[in-house]
Amino acid sequence: MDEPISDDYSIWGYRLFLDREPESEQTIKKRTGVFKSSKLLRQHFLSSEEFIANNPEWDLFFYLGLSPKMNVSTELDSEQQKEFIQHVQKTWEALGESDPHWSVLSQDSYRSDKIGDSQKDFEKSAEIDMMILDSTLERNDIDIRSFKSCREFGCGVGRVTRLLADRFDEVEGIDISRNHLEIARKSIADDGLNHVDFRHVNDPAELARLPQTDFIFSVMVLQHNPPPIITILLENLLNSLAPNGVALIQIPTYKRTYSFEVDTYIESPPFEEDELEMHYLPQRKVFEIIDESDCRPIEVIEDNYIGRRGNELSNTFLIRKKGISSKGWGIRLKSLLGLMPPLLITDTHLETHERLRER
Repeated sequence: MDEPISDDYSIWGYRLFLDREPESEQTIKKRTGVFKSSKLLRQHFLSSEEFIANNPEWDLFFYLGLSPKMNVSTELDSEQQKEFIQHVQKTWEALGESDPHWSVLSQDSYRSDKIGDSQKDFEKSAEIDMMILDSTLERNDIDIRSFKSCREFGCGVGRVTRLLADRFDEVEGIDISRNHLEIARKSIADDGLNHVDFRHVNDPAELARLPQTDFIFSVMVLQHNPPPIITILLENLLNSLAPNGVALIQIPTYKRTYSFEVDTYIESPPFEEDELEMHYLPQRKVFEIIDESDCRPIEVIEDNYIGRRGNELSNTFLIRKKGISSKGWGIRLKSLLGLMPPLLITDTHLETHERLRER
């Protein structure tokens, strides 16, 4: 086992990273007794609340397993759920009327009074999202051509929708804001794309009643909903995924200073009127929802969708719905044709097998 580093390392860590002297000799001993290398000690200082508070421009996140738990409530009763959804819809209907493009990509150049000069750049920005989509699927040996239908949740003004239409035979864009959808419909119509439909959804339960789809795409959307609504939306989205279907969904999963309490949020929303809400759902909750939705994670990557802001983490989840693989279908077909001993054959399979033999 390595010997503890000397006290000088800890002393100079305080001076270099926190711009002050250590509180006491005991504090010095505590640091040098715990961290066995200068690298670990450095990472400790860089991820400390004090360093981040004094250096807001610091853009690296150190998720070392030392970060404290986020306290996030996700349970709502029916009345609270209704109140939350009404709040989200009111917010996005207003943004869709006042600043629809800025609400999708919050750059000053995309404000309503400037979008005329920046429309092309706004549309071109979606190419990065498609590069991420294509690379992620290719990296995981998933052929996008195997999917016919795609559901884009939170399509906004159709920035990404038109490029999804290049990749899928059927595309459905869903949004909670009628104003955003109106712009999206006109944009897609101007492009002459007749295999794209749009749907206004203002009740998460509506998602559970939608037809199944082969692919789901959603980035920079769920993050603007309170955690209980993210939970409901994610559950219903994954439940609408067809067997063996795939979803690419982005969710911010950690911020050191973030917490969420239902009652506090209702009484005093912690965001300004012109500020886009940003929320976080812990990874453990995301994985729980994936499992309960009969899905499995294929890949989880740290992304840049919320910017490289210190002490925050956003992840893109590649998720597959469980189902019968092509190999599984082959085994069942051979069993039905009598080419191999049956494996877990049901009464229905036996009846089919008898009919085939009679032929």
